[in-house]
Amino acid sequence: MLNSPLRRLAPVMLLGLALPALAHDDDPKVLSLQRPYQGPGFQSAAALVSGGGTTTLNGFSFPSTGVQLLSWLPLNMLGGGSSANDCWGYVAPSGREYAIIGTSNNTVFVEVTSPGNPQVVATMPGPTSLWRDTKVYQDHAYSVSEGGSGIQVFDMGQIDNGTVTLVGTVNDVGTSATHNVAIDEVSGFLYRSGGGSNGLRIYSLANPDNPTFVGQWNTKYVHDVQIVTYTTGPLAGTEVAYCCGGFNGGSSQTGLTILDVTNKSNIQIMDEVFYSNPAYSHQGWLSEDRNYFYLGDELDEDGVLPTTTHVIDVSDPTNAFSVGPFTNGNQAIGHNLFTKGNLIYEANYRSGLRVFDTSASQTAPVEVAMFDTYPDDDHDNYNGLWSCYPYLPSGIVLGSDREKGLFVWWVGDALVTFDFPSGIPVVVDPTGEAIPVQITEAFPGALLAGSEKFFYDAGAGFVAVPLTNLGGGSYEANVPALPCGTEFDWYVSAESSNGIFWASPDGAPASTYTSFAGGTVNYCTAVANSTGVPAVIASAGTLDVATNDFELRAWDLPSAQTGVFFYGADQVQQIFGNGILCVGGTFYRLDVVQADIWGFASYTVDFNNPPHPSGQVLPGSSWNFQFWYRDPAAGGAFFNLSEGLAVTFCP
Repeated sequence: MLNSPLRRLAPVMLLGLALPALAHDDDPKVLSLQRPYQGPGFQSAAALVSGGGTTTLNGFSFPSTGVQLLSWLPLNMLGGGSSANDCWGYVAPSGREYAIIGTSNNTVFVEVTSPGNPQVVATMPGPTSLWRDTKVYQDHAYSVSEGGSGIQVFDMGQIDNGTVTLVGTVNDVGTSATHNVAIDEVSGFLYRSGGGSNGLRIYSLANPDNPTFVGQWNTKYVHDVQIVTYTTGPLAGTEVAYCCGGFNGGSSQTGLTILDVTNKSNIQIMDEVFYSNPAYSHQGWLSEDRNYFYLGDELDEDGVLPTTTHVIDVSDPTNAFSVGPFTNGNQAIGHNLFTKGNLIYEANYRSGLRVFDTSASQTAPVEVAMFDTYPDDDHDNYNGLWSCYPYLPSGIVLGSDREKGLFVWWVGDALVTFDFPSGIPVVVDPTGEAIPVQITEAFPGALLAGSEKFFYDAGAGFVAVPLTNLGGGSYEANVPALPCGTEFDWYVSAESSNGIFWASPDGAPASTYTSFAGGTVNYCTAVANSTGVPAVIASAGTLDVATNDFELRAWDLPSAQTGVFFYGADQVQQIFGNGILCVGGTFYRLDVVQADIWGFASYTVDFNNPPHPSGQVLPGSSWNFQFWYRDPAAGGAFFNLSEGLAVTFCP
C-alpha cells in the first residue's frame, strides 16, 4: 500500500518493539504498530456474555451485542509474535476443528473442537512480517507472507495426533513476497496475490505436497481475491476470480476486476467496477447466492466517511455494477469480511467484529451483532481485529486481533438457556435443598444429554454435581448439607452438541450466584423515614433453636416510637403505608416494643412460646422477619417498615 494517506494516524508506539522486515514501509499498519498485549487470556467451560453487555477480562472491558466469548489466546500463548494477522479454519476427517492464525513470525495451529478450551497444536516458523495469510486445501495448509519465502506447504494429515509437518517451500516465480493466497477448492488451483507489484500467480494442487506453477496475470496489482467455479447456470464450468486491487500497487484506478481464469494461459477480463469515494480496494466476498460482491476499501474511512462496505451487483459478472455502499455509522476502518448464509461478518479493526444481516435487504444490511476487541475507541486506525472466519461446522466464529491474538466466539442466540422457576434462593436449608432448574434447548438435539451440572463452592473450590433430570427440561440442583451459616457460590452449566458450554449466570465461574446455608440475609429495600434514612433490621444471639437466645434488632427508627416485629414464611415487595412490605402470606406478630431516644429497638424471641402454633420456629426452618413502626412526623400513612431479614435456623 504505497503512497497511502497518513494524516489520520495515531501516535506511533514502537518503543521496545523489534520491527520485522517490511515490504510496505510506509503502510499505515506499520506506522500504527502498538505493543502486543502480554498476559493471561481466557479459557473457560462456560460462554461469556450471553446476548449483550460488556465482558471484563484482564483489565479490558469488551463491549458486545449478540456475541458470546468462548475463549481468547493472546500472542504470548501463540508463540510470542509481536503482532497477529490473518486467520482461517480446518476440519480434520475426524470432525475435530482447528483455527489457523498467522503471527509476525509463525503460522499457529490451534484445536478449537472444545471452543472454550483451545489448545495450541503446532507453531510453525516463517519469515518475519506483519502480513501472513493461510488457506486450506484437503489436508494441507498453504501460508504466504510479505516477508518472502514463497509458499510454505504444511501437511495436516497427523494434526489430530499433535503433528503438523512443513513439507516444503515453493518459491519459483517472481518475487518471493506474497500478500495473500486464495484457493478454489472446486478446481484445485491456488492463487498467490500481490507481493511487490504482482497480480495473480497460479498453481495447480493436483499434488498437494508440491504446487505447480501454471500461469499468471499481471495487468494490475491484486491485493486480495476470491475465486469460485460456477457449477450451474450460464457460467457452469467457468472459474471466475474477483480481484480487489488496481494500478500503482493498488492505489490507482482501484476497484473490482472480474477475471475468467478458466484457461490459465488465456485469462480474460470479464468486467471492471469502480465505486464512489475510492481509495484502496482491499478485500471482499461474494454473497452466498453469488449475486453480490461485498467490498471493503481500507483507506476510504478518512475521518469523515464512516465504516463503509461497497455493494456490487455481480449476478452477471460480464455486466457488473456498483449498487452503492452501506454503513453502520461507526468511525472504524473496515478490513476483512466474509459471508455465510444471510450474514456478513466484518473484521473492522478498532470496532472489532461486526455482523450484518442481509435477510431484509442484500444491499442495505443491518448490523445485528458485535464484539469490540479494541474497547479504547473506534477511531479510524489500524489496530484491533484483523480478520475473522465463520465457516467451521460447529458454528463458532474465529477472530484474529493484531495486538491481542486469537478470539473464539459464538454469534447469535444461546443454544442452551436456564431458568429458575422458584427464583434464586437467598437462603437454603442447611440440611440440603433442591433448587428447581429449567433448561431449554434452541432446537431438539442442541443440548448434550448428561452434561447438565451444578457447581458450588463452599470455601474449598468448586465441586461439580450432576443435575437431577426430572424430564421435560426440568432439573434439580441438589445443594448438599452444609454447616449452618455457610455462604456458598454456585452456578449451573450444560454443554451443547457443538462443544460449547453454557452457564447461568453469564460469565460463570467468574460470575456466580451466592446463597447461604442457614444464617441471615437482608432483602427488600426499605424507604427512608422521618429521620432521613431507612430503618435497618438485624439479629443477635445464635440461630440454634435449642439455645433459644435469638434476638431481633432494629435501628434508625423515629425516636421513642412504638412498633412490632413480625414474621412469615413468604417474601413479597409491595407498597404498604409509607414503606414496603417484605413479608408475605400469613405472618405472626410479636409483642409491641418501643424505640429508645436514639431510635433503637430490640426483642428476644422465645421459641418455646410462639404467637401461634403454626408460627413455631423449628430447627432447619426458614422465616422472614420485618419491623413495623409508627412515624407520625413523616405524615402520609404515619407508619413505615424496615427492610426484610431472611433467617434459616440451624438444626
